[in-house]
Amino acid sequence: MGEKVVHFSDLSGEMIENPEELIGIVVTEHPDLDQPVRLEAMPHELDQIGKLSIAGVGLEVKGPGDEEPTRYLLTVNNFNKLAVGRQMADVLAKAQVVVPPKQQRRSHNTTKDGGPLVNYNEPDYAGLPHKGKVGEVEAAFVRDNLELVNERRTGAGHAAIDPSNPEHAKRYGFGS
Repeated sequence: MGEKVVHFSDLSGEMIENPEELIGIVVTEHPDLDQPVRLEAMPHELDQIGKLSIAGVGLEVKGPGDEEPTRYLLTVNNFNKLAVGRQMADVLAKAQVVVPPKQQRRSHNTTKDGGPLVNYNEPDYAGLPHKGKVGEVEAAFVRDNLELVNERRTGAGHAAIDPSNPEHAKRYGFGS
């Protein structure tokens, strides 16, 4: 049995013959929406978008006691009317620039969760599974204390290190 998927324009409901021609539209702000939504339409359905659009000014207004700012979208002309006794261009030229907060960079000395990095050269962690390279200090500890290391590994739910396993022998330097 075969299936056929049929696509329709979100704007007109028109059936789409060639889905590769669809244009994606993300509605970022709308009074009826709590979050952005995605629509799809054909190019000819958006022919008038340039004529219908306005040059807008987006504002966030936060008054005393407001937990969240209220967002407004005004035409440029209406926004310019807010400046009393002078040109809005002068007001904007003297305005303080808002610098978005820098994204927190994590320290190279912590994990993604903020915990301390594990040093696999330390006896408590040597031989436990990890993605990094095995250093000589860790490899030597594993070779010299294989029984202890395997006890810890199996206790933590990991397979034991087997010196006869070629992968383990290479990783920890058995038989070198």
